Amino acid sequence: MFVDGDFAAAVSAAGTTQGTATTLPANHNLVTVVTDSANGVILKALAKGEVFSVANGDAAQSLKLYPPSGAAFNGMTANDPLTLPVGFCAMGRFVSKTVILVTY
Repeated sequence: MFVDGDFAAAVSAAGTTQGTATTLPANHNLVTVVTDSANGVILKALAKGEVFSVANGDAAQSLKLYPPSGAAFNGMTANDPLTLPVGFCAMGRFVSKTVILVTY
């Protein structure tokens, strides 16, 4: 996957729902603080074809990764999060504003 876009190296997860999760500031993000496995982050809306990555750099907690409101990962139910284990990185591409392909 070709990596383009901006980078954020020290993001803290917060909130326990899509509406309260920390909005990721960049296309590529390293989440370094997850205080509870219920905490999450939400992707910023990207244009069709744009790529993103989210790495869980916390030493102990899994991370919930939410799509933008109304969008879905890999054909899942809209707005459902992925759970990203410690040390894993999710990489994906926006096929449209509501369809997101992701692997981790």
